[in-house]
Amino acid sequence: MKVLIVEDSLTAINYLRHILLKNIQDIDIDYVNDGKKAYNILSKRKYDIIFLDWNMPNMNGYDLLLEMKNLLINKDTPIMMVTTEGNRTEVVSAIKMGIKGYVVKPYTEEYIMQQIYNLILEL
Repeated sequence: MKVLIVEDSLTAINYLRHILLKNIQDIDIDYVNDGKKAYNILSKRKYDIIFLDWNMPNMNGYDLLLEMKNLLINKDTPIMMVTTEGNRTEVVSAIKMGIKGYVVKPYTEEYIMQQIYNLILEL
């Protein structure tokens, strides 16, 4: 499984990487710390799942979602928002943009893995 984490917090990246590496065999994880870097990677490389933060420098998660609609690669890749933004407006906006999961930080290992399993079952 090829995964991209788009997150500006190194602590959050390391926590999610730890969970994924511990629980999923045969996983390859890339990560970037802003939306513009993510867009450049996503336009060239295919991923199975993308974990996306909402608030980031240079291009936030919502703007990246908008830009991804124009990509030929990864436009159908399932995206899970993992963010501190949990108010209704952001959640509804993200769902309208086609995300497949929404996790509000902080989260537990069990919760994030359950969300990943639910996402995989939908594929």
